Amino acid sequence: MNYSDKERKVHLRQNLQRAKQRKSKKGLCWKMNGYRDKRMFNHLLSVAMKIGAKQKWKCAISGDPLSFSRGGKLKGANPKSCVIDRINSNIGYTESNIQLLTHEVNITKGELSMSRYVELVSQISDRFKKVV
Repeated sequence: MNYSDKERKVHLRQNLQRAKQRKSKKGLCWKMNGYRDKRMFNHLLSVAMKIGAKQKWKCAISGDPLSFSRGGKLKGANPKSCVIDRINSNIGYTESNIQLLTHEVNITKGELSMSRYVELVSQISDRFKKVV
């Protein structure tokens, strides 16, 4: 489905609002270059939109098209629903530390580093190539 920039922006705004409510364990989510609250929020929303366009609105890891609608059976979310992921979970939502993923990829990645996640997925894939 084709989504408008307005629909994408609304969806990403909701993701950032949820992230702000959760806050980072280390309190770094909303501290970047002196920005605070609304200015920081709007800056990150703009960054997320730019990253989405750069990723051609596809999951940074799986390449699946991102959905901008909620609902579904996977923990109450659409498995292909777009989420904003921190590449390194130990630091906050910064321009160099976010990517857009599908909800299902984000769940499987959890708090693993990208290198460990790729290693694990490769290991699983190799194992099942031999089985199947």
